[in-house]
Amino acid sequence: MPVLLRNCNPYYQYLARGHTELSYPPYKKNSDGQVTLIPGEVFCRVRDCEKSRSPVSSTSSLRSHLRTHGYNVEEGKKRSPALADQTAAFQWFEQLMKNQDKKINGEKAKREHENENKNKNEDKGEEGEDEDGDGDEDEDEDEDKYECY
Repeated sequence: MPVLLRNCNPYYQYLARGHTELSYPPYKKNSDGQVTLIPGEVFCRVRDCEKSRSPVSSTSSLRSHLRTHGYNVEEGKKRSPALADQTAAFQWFEQLMKNQDKKINGEKAKREHENENKNKNEDKGEEGEDEDGDGDEDEDEDEDKYECY
């Protein structure tokens, strides 16, 4: 585990949930067209790849693994990431977890809303409280679980 992420709760969530629940964004590329990885990233984002369910040992190993998929991957840094890169890594893991939790809460709210509607008397024609199913009412709960220190 990268030292810079030892106090980053979203990173621990990524490690625990990365192989089962997460929906990853596509890889970003630098100006040379090379895939850039987030420091600490250990799950392959290629659909149906074994390493999307089982983490590799390090970001460096992920870099090598992606080359087997034919990706042109940017070389790893020989030094610790700069503060700006560390901040970007924190933000990436935080956003990944927030997006996933919103998705889960939205799906849960949608199911609850559908179940409420099934159980209501059709004559009343009432709507549920969370019509769009986005789970907004839960959005501010447990904000500190997304913090990196």
